[in-house]
Amino acid sequence: MRVSKFMHKYLLFLALLLPADLFSQVIPIEGSRLNYRVVGFSYADRKIKGCRLEVAEGNFSDEASFIKHIVDTGIFALGRKKIVTVPDFGKEYTWRVVCEKRNPDNVSKSEFHHFSTLPYGDSSGSKTRLRIVTNNRLADHNYFFVDATRTLYNAQGDPVWFLPDADVLPFVKTGLRDLKYSNGTMTCIMEDHPMEIDYNGNIRWRPYNTGEVAHDTSERFHHELTKLQLSGQYMVLGTETIKAKLPSYHGESAHKDSSNNITKDSAGVYWQKMEFGTLIAYDTTGKVTWAWKSFDYFKNSEIFSHYLPDGKFPPIDVHENAFCFNERDSVIYVGFRNISRILKIKYPSGNVLAVYGLPFEVGSETCSELFCGQHSISLTSNGDLCLYNNNSMDYASLPKIEILKEVAGAGLAEVWKYDCTLDGFDENELDAYNKKNTMLRGMSDRKILSVASRLSSGGIARQTPDGSIFVSMGHDNGKLMLINENKEVLWSAVLETQLYKDGPWISLSTYRANIVSWNEIRGLIWSVKY
Repeated sequence: MRVSKFMHKYLLFLALLLPADLFSQVIPIEGSRLNYRVVGFSYADRKIKGCRLEVAEGNFSDEASFIKHIVDTGIFALGRKKIVTVPDFGKEYTWRVVCEKRNPDNVSKSEFHHFSTLPYGDSSGSKTRLRIVTNNRLADHNYFFVDATRTLYNAQGDPVWFLPDADVLPFVKTGLRDLKYSNGTMTCIMEDHPMEIDYNGNIRWRPYNTGEVAHDTSERFHHELTKLQLSGQYMVLGTETIKAKLPSYHGESAHKDSSNNITKDSAGVYWQKMEFGTLIAYDTTGKVTWAWKSFDYFKNSEIFSHYLPDGKFPPIDVHENAFCFNERDSVIYVGFRNISRILKIKYPSGNVLAVYGLPFEVGSETCSELFCGQHSISLTSNGDLCLYNNNSMDYASLPKIEILKEVAGAGLAEVWKYDCTLDGFDENELDAYNKKNTMLRGMSDRKILSVASRLSSGGIARQTPDGSIFVSMGHDNGKLMLINENKEVLWSAVLETQLYKDGPWISLSTYRANIVSWNEIRGLIWSVKY
């Protein structure tokens, strides 16, 4: 049946008089307890112009009280959606939608809706903060995930989202790693549990951790999880235990030697237990679709030509700690910090196309001139490698950011380099850093290797869409930076903690932080499934 223009206007007028029907689809849903302050509001999509959102701090049911406490108001965008940053965590809020026709007296108001924000902070009394050191305002459209605090901060250092304890799997006891925006949602690793979560903290994806790749009870996931952009699959690092044959071991006993992981089989052959890395891809159902094992490469490398005087393999830690996947070229780069090596792998064959780094030598740090103890790998917009170079053996210097170009037949060539600084740290923190360097100078080479490796882990460097480089300086300290191509610091901050009330603020280490743009935040907000 065809509706006349008059009837259409009349029906539209009736719709305006029926707010319960008009505003039937509301987000956030009534009574929500949100773990964020940047809130997405939406209601039923009706073609009515001039609708605005009103948000008040407090829980109200009457007009007069609500109006007195309004903290934000604004016109809804196309699609009946609007994003508002409410003032605080641990507060109650009331909101409604108001639609006006041309006649000011013709106003339709929704009923009041209510939500609250969860309290933010540690119940033990300790506090954390992201103290801004530099901000030239060009970074204001960016936000920053920090692993150590499980928090998203804005460029002013204010927490706007956090992952509360209640949203963590009940069997996970400790830390979170690699919390980041990952192709429409967020990914992270909680202990041995890779997962994809949405903005509300709901788990959207987890793999079957059956240990089928490692032939163990678990894959022992670690360091890095990424949701691939083109295929939608998930790729994550894991660990497997390998028993390597020792052809000339001459141990004093035939029983298990727990100190060096040596066992003897019934045929009298000795085997050494060693840890190697895996890289595993999963589909959206959590099933394995592809896997690569580093042992397949290392068993034929120069590392397996070295033996200690008693016939054992040297204590080599060859687990991976970073990877990046160039999906268009079907190439994966895998980094091994403890032996300062990068492998270029063809996908899906797993064939090693190139090896970057110096040959292994027993008892010494095999570092190239370009990197030593690197702890992240990413690609720039033109396909160069961007590394966070921990610079672990040059203990008098801080980490460096390296952009390296692959040169056919000649390895890697430096394109751009930035020397990190401790600008923004107070005198006590600088004094502690200098004391560490003094301690290292007094150690033997072997002890220096051990301590320097431990103090220089973590960290990340990656290019942003505008060509700047975001840096998180890792375990040594909690400094974050955004640097442009001219090596000018656009934004920097220091992660700090106060362990007790009125105590001093001291730098807080973090494994990694990640940058996320405002457009990506918008995507996170509107991709939530209620």
